[in-house]
Amino acid sequence: MIFRVPEEPNTIKYPEQKGVILPDPLDFTKLPTASRQSNMDDAVQKHIKECIHIGLELTDPENEQFDLVTTKDVIMTGGRQNKIRVESISIAGSAHPDIMGIRHIARLEGVSPDYLLDAYNRLNYTDIIDKFTYLVEQIEDIDVPQQIKKEEHEDTISWCHVVLTADRLVPFFLSIRDFVTFDFVSQHHRMLVSRSCIHPSQPQTSPPCCGFVNNKNTYRVPLQYFLRILPCPEDTNSCTVVQFQYSDVGGIIPPTNQTQAIIDFGLENISKFCTTVSEAKQKGLALGPGTEGYLKNPLKPKWRQLPKDMIPGL
Repeated sequence: MIFRVPEEPNTIKYPEQKGVILPDPLDFTKLPTASRQSNMDDAVQKHIKECIHIGLELTDPENEQFDLVTTKDVIMTGGRQNKIRVESISIAGSAHPDIMGIRHIARLEGVSPDYLLDAYNRLNYTDIIDKFTYLVEQIEDIDVPQQIKKEEHEDTISWCHVVLTADRLVPFFLSIRDFVTFDFVSQHHRMLVSRSCIHPSQPQTSPPCCGFVNNKNTYRVPLQYFLRILPCPEDTNSCTVVQFQYSDVGGIIPPTNQTQAIIDFGLENISKFCTTVSEAKQKGLALGPGTEGYLKNPLKPKWRQLPKDMIPGL
């Protein structure tokens, strides 16, 4: 089996690949060490705005750049059916034309947008979102101004940090991948963003060269992820979930199978997440504005993998 090294989109290396241009990864190694905080704030705020700009574009259900892949019915709480729409889009500079950006869209009845956003914020990094994760470690807590000025409003950034996560797909067989990402939540847009970054404390890893790996021998994977909650104008107690993901997972998965892997991932985690939130709503669990822990950093004081530890009563 040939192990293919995952790559960030590179329009110079792959100029023939047309599509959406993702924000460049934020490179912390290029930030000056002297007066780092002030310089970092400028770089971070610029990167946040870039991510929000492309995130709004890619999570807009009316964006006609996407092609329909499939629509799947899933069973929700109480036996109700829900439809998840799956769409694809080409990413400029991708290492292979079969590696696409994938968007999932689902409507959730009876749950307000702020309730759903808070639930997702708390369940982020748990096994509901990614069942393969075995390690989540905050590398750096980013202290950015709570208000980032925009042309038409001031956007509240609830939290922002750099995090290392690792997934184990198939034990002991070229399967341990890690991500170093710059993550934050935009409260105004009800959007969570996760984008690969470069950080000096977690140098780029080399792919395994043999058939066995261990927890310290991982391969680095690029990622761009957006999760946005949109209100339904005709019903304030319902909302639409839009999830976008691009990731060259490399490793043991050939390019022709990667798009399907991302499709399957989204169908599974959105279904589990929406079902869990519907159950939380039925149980009357307190979430949303005014509740304790509303939109707080889910990695403080520590990572907790089980959803019941993040939302007591589940």
